Amino acid sequence: MTGVAGLVGLGVFLREVGVDDELRQFDGLKRSPTVVYPMSSQLRPLVDAFAVGETRVFGIEGLASDRLFVHLSGSRVSSIDTLSEDVGRFDDASLAALENMMASHGLARLPLVRGTYAYADIDTTVLPIFGEHEGALVGPNPKYRGRPSLHPMILRSAETGTIIGAQLRPGDTGFGVDDVPTVRAWVRRAKSKLHKDVSLCLRMDSAGDCAELLRGLHDEEVFYLVKAKLTPDLLGQIEWTRTWRTTDKDEEGRPLRQVAELQFSR
Repeated sequence: MTGVAGLVGLGVFLREVGVDDELRQFDGLKRSPTVVYPMSSQLRPLVDAFAVGETRVFGIEGLASDRLFVHLSGSRVSSIDTLSEDVGRFDDASLAALENMMASHGLARLPLVRGTYAYADIDTTVLPIFGEHEGALVGPNPKYRGRPSLHPMILRSAETGTIIGAQLRPGDTGFGVDDVPTVRAWVRRAKSKLHKDVSLCLRMDSAGDCAELLRGLHDEEVFYLVKAKLTPDLLGQIEWTRTWRTTDKDEEGRPLRQVAELQFSR
């Protein structure tokens, strides 16, 4: 019996879209002539493990008892120590190459999007860590206060549901000016894949209410929709605005939703 039969179809798909071949670009991270487990053969089992719900290297130990998983991994699975050491070989350049490889597959269907806009959502999320992970630091953590965490930043295509940009950051990192160059690079990469008649619209929560980010998106000539931080000066501007326009009414004709454009500067 096996619990990973679905990995057969997944493996066929990944080979067809070129993932197996693309992973070989990382074999240079292990240059010893006596290499037993090339980097590509280490990364593929991690992809399979993630597909069946194991999000940590330690999950490979349990999967190593599944004969089909072992067969799909080339008839042998390395030890957790070796696998952990190999994952640690990634430097900034190889991590950038891995992220670009991921994004290229996420962007593959973006040229098929039609309409006025293609929407992309940028989000940061707190991932509490129960153990010792590189980069796991204590930061803002509303659910597990004082718990070390990671704080990844992700760009997701709303139409295709795929990730088209990702960066893993320490848990004490918030969104701010330092992230603007990364977001601008992701935006340029996504724009290059769009049909000529489709414009990119970036959406973000109140973390995106950052003058440097908005200026950067303006310079990249993309549309954006950002939730404003309700600071006292903005609340005051809202209070004094009298030009509200009703866009939705209830059955008795009373306003349900009203909108207005504010002349407001951060």
